[in-house]
Amino acid sequence: MSLLLHRITVKRLILELLCCIFLLANEIHSRRGWSLYPSKPIDKFMTITKEDIRMQGTQNCSGFVQVKSNGSWMDICESTFTEKNGFVACRELGCGFLLRFFSEDTDSDSIRSEFQCSGLEEHLRDCPSTPLDTGTTCRSIFLVCGEKPAPPEVTVYPIQSSNVYVGHPYVVKCHVNAPYKVRSFVLWIRDDDDNETTFTLPAEDNTAHFFMPPIMAATLQMHWCLYDFEIYPNTFCSDRRKYVYIEESSYVRLVGTKSRCLGTLELEHMQNWRPVSQQMWGLKEAAVVCRQLGCGSVLHTHTQSSVNERQPVWSFYSDCEGSEGALLSCGSVREGMSASTVHVFCSGLLLPAVISVESRNRTGEDPVLVLSPYTFYINCSVSPQYPGGHFSLVFTGDKTNHTQNQTAVNHTAIFRFDSTEKSHSGIYRCIYHNTVSGHHVSSQSHELSLVVEDAEDIVLDDGLVQDTGRTVCSGRLFVKEGGSQMMIAAENNNWDMRHASIVCRQLGCGNAVSTSKIKLPKVIPMWSFFSDCDGAEAALLQCGVVLPWFSSTAIEVVCAA
Repeated sequence: MSLLLHRITVKRLILELLCCIFLLANEIHSRRGWSLYPSKPIDKFMTITKEDIRMQGTQNCSGFVQVKSNGSWMDICESTFTEKNGFVACRELGCGFLLRFFSEDTDSDSIRSEFQCSGLEEHLRDCPSTPLDTGTTCRSIFLVCGEKPAPPEVTVYPIQSSNVYVGHPYVVKCHVNAPYKVRSFVLWIRDDDDNETTFTLPAEDNTAHFFMPPIMAATLQMHWCLYDFEIYPNTFCSDRRKYVYIEESSYVRLVGTKSRCLGTLELEHMQNWRPVSQQMWGLKEAAVVCRQLGCGSVLHTHTQSSVNERQPVWSFYSDCEGSEGALLSCGSVREGMSASTVHVFCSGLLLPAVISVESRNRTGEDPVLVLSPYTFYINCSVSPQYPGGHFSLVFTGDKTNHTQNQTAVNHTAIFRFDSTEKSHSGIYRCIYHNTVSGHHVSSQSHELSLVVEDAEDIVLDDGLVQDTGRTVCSGRLFVKEGGSQMMIAAENNNWDMRHASIVCRQLGCGNAVSTSKIKLPKVIPMWSFFSDCDGAEAALLQCGVVLPWFSSTAIEVVCAA
C-alpha cells in the first residue's frame, strides 16, 4: 500500500506543477493584453472551415463561430443561443463536445436569425431558425470545444474530522462545470483489493452529493464520477479520479490499566490528548468506543469524580445510538474543565483463546483427523495477561453436547480423550474465564472440527482369503506403518500376553487367548517392535514403535472372539 501511496503522491505533485505552469502562462499572456482563452477578437486567427460554418480563434476548436449567408461569412447572434446549438456547431466543425460558450461585442455583421437546435442535428443549417428584425442588437458567440465532454470534479468531505477515518461516514461530491444540464451521476469506488462498488444519483444543478456509509477497515480507495447529460443520455463521461485513504481512527484510547480495553477514556483532538467528560455518558457511547478500539462489546461504563482539582478535559456532546463505528462520527467535543472522567470496560480485554489437538496419528487442519482407538488431547491456552482463571471445553456432536471444565495452569488446560470413538467426532471450542477488576470476562477460541476414523494399522492374517468387512481374530500379526505393512519379528524380547491383549482389544476381538512364535521358510523384511506398554492401552502403537528388521520368525496372536 505504501508503494501505491508513493506513486499517487508523485502523480499528484506532477499534476499540481503542470497546473501552476498553466496558470502562470495564462497570467503572463493576460498582462500582454491577451489570454489563452481570449474574450475578444485578435489579429491572428486559426480558422476551421466547413461548407457553411467556420470558427476563428487563437487555438484549434476555440473561437468565434460564423455561418455563410448569401456568400458572406457572418457572426451568429447570441440572443437565444443555447448549449444545444453549441453542441451541433462543435460536432459539425469536427471539434467534439461543447465545453463552454460566451458572447462578445464585435464589429462584424451578425446573422439576423435564431437557431433552435435539439442538439442531435448533424449541421447547424438543419436546425429550425427564426429571422430577426434588422435592428436587433446582437453579440457574437465564442465557443470552446473539446475532444471529450468536461470532466467532472470529485471532492471528498470528511464529516466532523479533518481526515476520512475508519468508522466515520463521509461525503463525495460530483460536480460538472459545463453549459449543458447533467441528468445523473454514477460514483464508482474501487479499494486496494480491487473490490468495486457503484452508486447512482440524479443531478441537481450539475451536482450530486453521495453520503457514504462508514468503512470499518483501513483501505485505499479510488473514487471517480461519471455522468450523462440530456443531449446524450446514457453516455457516461469521466477522466478524473480521487484517491482517498481510509485511516485508522486512533484518536481514542483507554488508559490506566494493563489492558487497552479497560480504563479511563482519553481522546485526541487538535493534537492534544485529554480525558473525556460527559454528564450523560452511558452504554450507547461506551459501545461505540469498544467497537472503535476493536475490543468487542461493552461490559460496564461509569463516570468517576476525582478528589483532585478540576482538570482540562474534552467535553463530549453525543448523538450516538450505539451502533456507530467511531465516537466522533456521532458526537462532537470542545474544551472544558472538569473533575469527572469516563471509564469504559470492554469484553475484548482478553486476547482470544487458542485451541489445538495433539495425537500420534493426527492429520489435517480442517477438519483434524484422529484415528481410533488412539488417545488424543485438546489443548486450551491463552496469552498470559492475567493470572488464574479456568477453561471450558465445549463439544457439539451429532447426538450429544457437553462441556468440561479445568482450572488454568500456566494459562493452559489439557483435556485427554482415551479410547477414541466415532462419537468424539464433532466441533470443539475453548472458552477462557477470569475475573478482572471485579468483572467476569471471557474469551473464546475459533471452532475446531474433529473427525475420528478407525486406525486399521494392525491386522491378523490366518492365511485364508479374506471377505470384505470381516475381522480376523487369529493369525500372524501385521503392522502398517509409513505406508509399509509387515509382520513383527518374534526375536522381540518384550512381546508377551500384555501386548497380545492390546491387539485383541484394538481389533474388537475380546480377550487374548494365546500368543506364540512361528517359523518361516526364509528370512524376510519385518518390523522389530520396541515397547513401553503396560497392557491397558487401547492401541498397540500407542505404547510402542516399530523399526525395519529382517527375520525368519513371526508373532502369532489368538483372540477369544
